[in-house]
Amino acid sequence: MRFRLLFGAMGAAGLVAAVAVSAASASISGPCAANIAGAAVAGRSGTDPAAAIHVKKGGLVNVSMSAASPISALKVKLAFAGFSWTVKNGAASGSSWIRTLKVNDYATWGVGLYQVSGVSTGPAVSCTGTALVRVEGNPLTTVAGGTALGLSILAVVGLLGGGLRGRRRVGMVPAIGLFSGLFLGVGILTLLQQYSVVYPTRAVALAAILSGVLFGLLVPAVTHALTTGHFGPWHFHAAAGH
Repeated sequence: MRFRLLFGAMGAAGLVAAVAVSAASASISGPCAANIAGAAVAGRSGTDPAAAIHVKKGGLVNVSMSAASPISALKVKLAFAGFSWTVKNGAASGSSWIRTLKVNDYATWGVGLYQVSGVSTGPAVSCTGTALVRVEGNPLTTVAGGTALGLSILAVVGLLGGGLRGRRRVGMVPAIGLFSGLFLGVGILTLLQQYSVVYPTRAVALAAILSGVLFGLLVPAVTHALTTGHFGPWHFHAAAGH
């Protein structure tokens, strides 16, 4: 029963994260055309893994935009788990621009899915083009992938230990479950991102972490209840028919 609860928790945490993905998002805002690695951004989801543009780890990615009117400033931004930051920022001239990014400069610790945006502004134009980029490679040979696998294994060990401890006494079980569940949520989400299954928007990241914590707290508690008949203030008398 403990193993069924544990692996059910792991599967449910991943499922919640996957279901929370929004497959549709505006790829272009404003009167511009954008390309990433030679692929048009228009009509391409910025969150759906199936629409991701593939690039090689260690390779180069060209990001370009064009408009019908002059562009005076540009930005190239990356986003991950609801946070975004600028990786290229500068002036532009004419009605188009192109910038080249080194993949390893930005996907330093891992592979998988990242969101890339190009931003153009000018006297009569303001545009943003967004798409997912899939950095190809073996996640288990990267720092992020290896760390995520380690966190997931540590979480499994913690949940098993919490379940065994919960059979005898509650004690530190809530704390063990809390941290094990946190590691489980982060570990599974990172592995899903590294294997390009899920792009972690802020909603997805929160869902995965909260699901992991919830199951981390529930597994030892349910194990304790099933093996001792005690669950919080309740005491079950199955043999007596109550």
